[in-house]
Amino acid sequence: MVEIKKILVPIDFSDFSIRALKYGVALARHFGAKILLLHVISQELINEIKTVRGFLGDTDPPGEFLERKKRDVNERIEKILKGETDQTLFEGQLIEVGIPAEEIIRVAKERKVDLVVIATRGRSELSHILMGSVAEKVVRRSPCPVLSVRGKEF
Repeated sequence: MVEIKKILVPIDFSDFSIRALKYGVALARHFGAKILLLHVISQELINEIKTVRGFLGDTDPPGEFLERKKRDVNERIEKILKGETDQTLFEGQLIEVGIPAEEIIRVAKERKVDLVVIATRGRSELSHILMGSVAEKVVRRSPCPVLSVRGKEF
């Protein structure tokens, strides 16, 4: 019998990732598992923002933007969690900075996750066209099974 005790749900706040979270919640209820939410702040985005801010002469201390971004992400996750009726399903939430697919795979390994539930589409279609989807990379390299959740339009 397959045991699923820990489910990783990467979330980027797109409608697609919220749909994946709903699948994660249903599976957690069914298996008596815990959900670990993960949001990855793209290092590439941080680098681009630093470049633009430097060009514009922004004098904010280094790292201040990232701290504001992390606070914003935390608030958005808390808002999502408040909408869930069973708070006991959630083991925790992580905010990481890096390359999204690599961070998802790293967290899945380090946290000994039994299943990753991920949306097949996210916020950036341009990114998908240029580099391939995060979900595709996770499916190919994940240390555990991956459930990819499509949007409503097939």
